[in-house]
Amino acid sequence: MNPPPDDVWSLAPVFRRLHPDLLAALQKSAVERRWKSGAVVTRAGFVSDSLWLLTDGEITVAWDDHVPPREVAHTETHGALFGHGPVLDEVETHSRMVSRDATLLCWSGETLQSLFVEYGYLRTELSTRLSLGLIAHEVMSLLQNADLFRSTSPAIVRRCLDGATLVPFPEGSVVVRQGDQGDTFFLLFRGELEVRRREPDAIDSVVGRLFPGDCCGEAAPLEGGPPNA
Repeated sequence: MNPPPDDVWSLAPVFRRLHPDLLAALQKSAVERRWKSGAVVTRAGFVSDSLWLLTDGEITVAWDDHVPPREVAHTETHGALFGHGPVLDEVETHSRMVSRDATLLCWSGETLQSLFVEYGYLRTELSTRLSLGLIAHEVMSLLQNADLFRSTSPAIVRRCLDGATLVPFPEGSVVVRQGDQGDTFFLLFRGELEVRRREPDAIDSVVGRLFPGDCCGEAAPLEGGPPNA
């Protein structure tokens, strides 16, 4: 199938900084489905059998699957990703029903399992990224206590969280490289980062360490300049 416009993939935080080969595999294997207004796509309390990406239309997120819903949490538009059952094997916390005729891309559990066999690291990537919804309260608390956000209103912090994703970095990986043009802000959630600075004599010096709650790359999205360490 032809993939949806690039902006749909970029709007879903879970796909950001995903390896191009993994992203291409997901795009190639997606199946397009059209849903009429009023249809229930996933139900609260049940494990979804498919992963869904909304490319057009509108989805109402509710605490129940009554049509119309009795208690609405919020609405979602193109770029929303939901139905984590095939990856996390967790029940849905909300029901999602179509409030305006919608077009979605679908990956069945069988399709994803085949991809996991072919691309071994895809399971780790998706599991880590999709787990953010399950630990949102913990991440929100970490954000609010981080120096950069301590005096920021909870509503703004929540918007930052809504636009974020969890990205796994194996030991030894470079998260931010000195001198490269940066475009991403990072908050360390778990683990530890070593900060190195390359001196004029081309020797790397350890100048510090970062721990959960610490930030790096924070100037890049604001100033567009390269990191100095």
